[in-house]
Amino acid sequence: MTAVISASVVRPAGEPPARRLCEAARAVLGVDGVSMSMLPRATGLRVVLASTGQVSDDLEAVEDVLGLGPAHVAAAGSDVLLEPGAGAAPWTSLVAEFLHRSRPPWVAAVPLRDDSNVLGVLLLHAEHPTAALWSPRWLREIAGAVGLLLAMQPPTWLEATLDGRHAANRAIGMLMTTQRTDASTALAILRARAFANGARLDTTAWDVIRNGGRDDHG
Repeated sequence: MTAVISASVVRPAGEPPARRLCEAARAVLGVDGVSMSMLPRATGLRVVLASTGQVSDDLEAVEDVLGLGPAHVAAAGSDVLLEPGAGAAPWTSLVAEFLHRSRPPWVAAVPLRDDSNVLGVLLLHAEHPTAALWSPRWLREIAGAVGLLLAMQPPTWLEATLDGRHAANRAIGMLMTTQRTDASTALAILRARAFANGARLDTTAWDVIRNGGRDDHG
């Protein structure tokens, strides 16, 4: 934990706290990118607190659209390590589309815990993973340090940018009304539209809001 704290302290003062924590984990682990998400509250969407770059953003966007992927598996409490190019469709196909590449990079997802409870997930990626990154114990140690920091001082780290998720929740509400359905089905409709268009969930949500919840072709 000392290494993560030290790395987060030396980050630029104006950087958002959650971004500093992600950058600290990236520096300590020696990976190309890190993102951090928190589990959903009740019927809401999970919240991506921060990421260190575009590839991390894209990997999280795939998770939002599909409602599945390494981060969703880790949210249930399991560690996930995927070799470059590994993974199941449709996750691999949407990653390839969003990242404009033929196959996904090395990806790992590790639960962020507060004692026995899973608070969220640390999602990592690397083009050339070192041998140390294949050690679940090492990844758990760093994720454990991040989870402990989150639990100790939540207001310090959890300054999330929620605009995209607010849009998605608004769109879900509109779809519930216009489609006369429940929240789970409305979210499934939103995800299906995003996947069909190869678009991010927040982009599709704003389309739904602009259309008043009506069908894209109606």
